[in-house]
Amino acid sequence: VGAELLREVYSILRASYDWVIVDTPPGFTAEVITSIDSATHVVMVGMLDSLSLKNTKLGLETLELMKYDPEKVFLLLNRAHSRVGISQSDVEAVLGRTPDVFIPSDREIPRTVNEGIPIVVARPQSEPAEAFERLTELLAGAAAPVEELVGAMAADGPSKRRLFGRKA
Repeated sequence: VGAELLREVYSILRASYDWVIVDTPPGFTAEVITSIDSATHVVMVGMLDSLSLKNTKLGLETLELMKYDPEKVFLLLNRAHSRVGISQSDVEAVLGRTPDVFIPSDREIPRTVNEGIPIVVARPQSEPAEAFERLTELLAGAAAPVEELVGAMAADGPSKRRLFGRKA
């Protein structure tokens, strides 16, 4: 799939859905750059290990060199409460900024993923659910969308709803 086709697909998706989420591979291929160019927000995801932090820093620096608006780039640190010997201050020193969202490790996440139930529905009071709500607040500017999604999914049940789509 080429960059031009991706632009067309993103345009069609934007016209059909309120939210379009694109998970790109690491690196800055033409397709990834097209995805970023088409985005209203970019969430750079890193993890709490030295290699990931180095790559995250390189990614942030690349976005800066490419003149992407830093206001649209959010930094998410996944598995952020793992006890691996890297502190939050270490992360900030390496990355040169504080991550916007820290998603803590939680044994329930793999279980809920396997069951097809988002953690925000299965355990809405959990630390990861609260962190995802924080991400949504940053992206949407208000807490209501998460609460509405949780309410709708709880009422319909996860099997009757496709992720980020219309009822099946």
